[in-house]
Amino acid sequence: MKRILMKTQTFGKMAALGVVSIICLAASPAAWANLIQNGSFESPTLPFATISGTSPNNWTGGQYLISQGTFNFPNAEDGLQYEDPVNSNPGTLSQTIAITTAGNYVLTFWLNGYNGNSYGMNLFFPSHTGSYVGPLGAFYTGTGSSTWAVETFSFSFLTTGSLTLEFLPGSAAPNLIDNVDLELQPTAGVPDSGATAGLLGLGLAGLFALRRKFAWAA
Repeated sequence: MKRILMKTQTFGKMAALGVVSIICLAASPAAWANLIQNGSFESPTLPFATISGTSPNNWTGGQYLISQGTFNFPNAEDGLQYEDPVNSNPGTLSQTIAITTAGNYVLTFWLNGYNGNSYGMNLFFPSHTGSYVGPLGAFYTGTGSSTWAVETFSFSFLTTGSLTLEFLPGSAAPNLIDNVDLELQPTAGVPDSGATAGLLGLGLAGLFALRRKFAWAA
């Protein structure tokens, strides 16, 4: 009876340790989540085939919100809507993001033009707090088509802080933007979200196998 009790206590300690490890894996890191709010411009929701002067939620500025099916405009790159920061008057589209973890960041976004016309988009970082390391802007250009062009921009934060990013169209022609994404990049030795899920599965399987081993030994 004493032997069984000791085995039960040992398994209980190992199981508790395994559960704590699994929780730590699941809880870290909070990276790889998109820090941009409403990056695909799905809010507010527009009726099908609509161009609206409504600004997208969570963004400052912007001129025209466009929904799928609008004549001669491409389908959205992600979701059903996208933004044209300017049509007839130059305007800006901006958002301020809290940087809660120091590290390397990658900003991705998709650009397109109207009905085969060229487009141009400026990216600026007009303000920030904390220790920012990287360029303060870039310019992107291309020709509109049924396929969106993905652009990337990398920078680092040595401390926590905040960052304001701003898109400024390079012309009065439609300059379309969709699927804006800002993510903290994984560091060496830290599993990404897919690896974390795999490790969770292995951990649970190991606990189950260990439980069976103790059951047979008893």
